[in-house]
Amino acid sequence: MFGVGVMDVVSQGVLTRALMPRLGAEALTRLGLAINAVGFALIAALIFAPRIELLTVALFVFTLGDGLFQPAMSAIIANAAPDNAQGLVQGANQAQQSMARMLGPL
Repeated sequence: MFGVGVMDVVSQGVLTRALMPRLGAEALTRLGLAINAVGFALIAALIFAPRIELLTVALFVFTLGDGLFQPAMSAIIANAAPDNAQGLVQGANQAQQSMARMLGPL
């Protein structure tokens, strides 16, 4: 859990801040999703090579992708809403994400 937290800080606090102005939100969203896909593939590979090292790398890669994707996607959503509705739209987005995280694993 500590490692995931560190990766979140690095990806959201350092990398996203540096990459968002250079790449833009749309490209950073695609990059984050691509890295997420690699992380999911590594997690799936655990069936063939059940090793703690692979699990650790897979979780770090997935967390990196998610840390790039989430802030960029939030920027896209906020910028698509009118100025006077951005808080409402972001609140609805966060509520939807919470429901997906709660119901998805079921």
